[in-house]
Amino acid sequence: MGNAGSSVKDSNRETGAVGIRLRRLRRRLGRRWRLLRGLDLEGAVLVYQMGKVASTSVFHSLLDLPGCQAYHVHRMAPDNIARMRQAYLDRGMPPLDDRLGRQLYQRLVLPGRPASVISLVREPISRNISAFFQGLDGYAGQRDAHRHLDTDALIDCFFSRYLHSIPVEWFDREMKASLGIDVFDSPFPRAQGHQQLASGPYRLLLMRHDLDDEVKERAVAEFLGRDDFRLRRVNEASAKGYAEAYRAFRERIRVPAEYADGLLGSRYARHFYDAEALAAFRRRWVG
Repeated sequence: MGNAGSSVKDSNRETGAVGIRLRRLRRRLGRRWRLLRGLDLEGAVLVYQMGKVASTSVFHSLLDLPGCQAYHVHRMAPDNIARMRQAYLDRGMPPLDDRLGRQLYQRLVLPGRPASVISLVREPISRNISAFFQGLDGYAGQRDAHRHLDTDALIDCFFSRYLHSIPVEWFDREMKASLGIDVFDSPFPRAQGHQQLASGPYRLLLMRHDLDDEVKERAVAEFLGRDDFRLRRVNEASAKGYAEAYRAFRERIRVPAEYADGLLGSRYARHFYDAEALAAFRRRWVG
């Protein structure tokens, strides 16, 4: 009887919330093992974009799909990897770990292997603030910087240390350079907020960060032909240890007009957002 009861409990764990977490863990460990042995690129799905655009949620949701070979990468283009490495070294920061990007470039891009690519975009000022906080300790040069620096000091650090041009340059330095896809060649359906493109062996789904989760979920499901795709949120700033400092920073910071005009007037921002949205962003951030 004891063994039978134990079996029932184990079965319940496997089919309940604990079981779901266990299956997710097994899939992630399996992917890490494959990465060490060599990438499994058959039917690969790349979540390939600049950081802090809600891509982590999409990636982890893809990991939940049986048989989906998903990879999450910010940089693959060799010239951009070298440029970013030097930029970090120039600031006295440890360089980024781009091993996965280099492997994908060698094993997928150079041979021209087919892949489905998902890329998200975000309003560039809020995206820069979010990315700054994600790597805050490196930019500030001390551990738990959000505990030791007040809001004004963090704002000074943001303006003096962060690489502000990343969002407006990313598609040219990365997507176009590595995959040969120029997203600016085709008008973006701003009202819809997402778009499918194709070039050579690659299919691309572009989505705006600010879309409702239900819209993102339907767009990804349609793109992949998988009606079992479900979007779940992870890696949100509100759940991180620096959440209170991040909230205070966003409430306090105001950017110079020239800063806002450089980002919001860029080809990147004007491609994905209409004039009304850009004006609202400018009112939000300019002091």
